Amino acid sequence: MTPAELANLVASAASAGYPKEKQEPVEEPSPFPLEDPPGPRRGKRLVLAALAALLAGTLAGAIAMLVVKQANKSAQQPAPGDVLLPTVSAQPDINDPAIAAILETVQLSGNSVRLKWRDPTQGQAKIYVIRVVGGDGEIVAEVSPGSMTETTLDDVKNNGQVCYLLLTFWGDRRGASPTKCSGGTSQ
Repeated sequence: MTPAELANLVASAASAGYPKEKQEPVEEPSPFPLEDPPGPRRGKRLVLAALAALLAGTLAGAIAMLVVKQANKSAQQPAPGDVLLPTVSAQPDINDPAIAAILETVQLSGNSVRLKWRDPTQGQAKIYVIRVVGGDGEIVAEVSPGSMTETTLDDVKNNGQVCYLLLTFWGDRRGASPTKCSGGTSQ
């Protein structure tokens, strides 16, 4: 086929009305940014805001707890020079007889009292000397761990008889001796 015949064939085909391919119009990008649909993006923002609020609330709560804890701790700390002694009654609730010191002697002489005891912990426990008056106890001396097994208390107010007991503190164990009074009586 010659080039002229090919040109005639193309021209006749074009005039015969063969269907042309439809081309979709090409959209040119807008010079202005399009907004995303409001639904999904708004949901993400809401979730992020909720998480931020949760984190802020948790942090504020933790800080508040620390402040309260520190305030309570400061309120419970003694002033410098204060001596902290355990609160006791004449009949302690916890008693481990295996470690309780045994009060052997309560000897009243004028305004002095001599106390002598045996220590089953062999000097490893702290011992408190408790004066018992009318069912109540008052700590009058503290004996640090060591080999001491007697003490003399001076300036003791008495009505002819005084009564004492010993509290033994060894680790988390506690022991109490029976109450013993001057003149050999026990309560």
